[in-house]
Amino acid sequence: MHFRGLAASSTLALVLALSGCNGSSNAAVAPAAALSNVTGDYVGTLKDGTAGTEAATLTLSEHGASVGGALLLGAAGATSMALALTLDTSNALDGSGTVDTATVACTFTVTGSYDPNANTYDGSYAPVGTCATMSGGTFTLTQQCMNAPSATRRRPDALLAHC
Repeated sequence: MHFRGLAASSTLALVLALSGCNGSSNAAVAPAAALSNVTGDYVGTLKDGTAGTEAATLTLSEHGASVGGALLLGAAGATSMALALTLDTSNALDGSGTVDTATVACTFTVTGSYDPNANTYDGSYAPVGTCATMSGGTFTLTQQCMNAPSATRRRPDALLAHC
């Protein structure tokens, strides 16, 4: 009899202890917002204040919220801008880019937004520092294919082909 009473009181203590872990608040814990998968190849146009409208291709890779890539301009990709960007959960994809000219490497700020429903990256760029006399512009690029990001998150398959 003594053993049965001990087991019942131990079970009751365990139930009370576990229910106490829940706390007095009924607030639900919201899951963290997920980052979009912006990896892959893009094509579109870039409208530069000096050079006019040019064909553009972009390749991006990402690890977590850090994104890097190369933006190639013109039919032959004669001009390229190396990009270092940060992606946030509102799908802002901002950072900087560098273009090597004949005399100096020019830095640009890059601001844009990724639309995960349309698979597009739209934004603008503007020169800074010693290259402030160069012009800026806008771009509209459509993601053609995607790769898995270098992280644990994955985008559902079949939305875009793998690159």
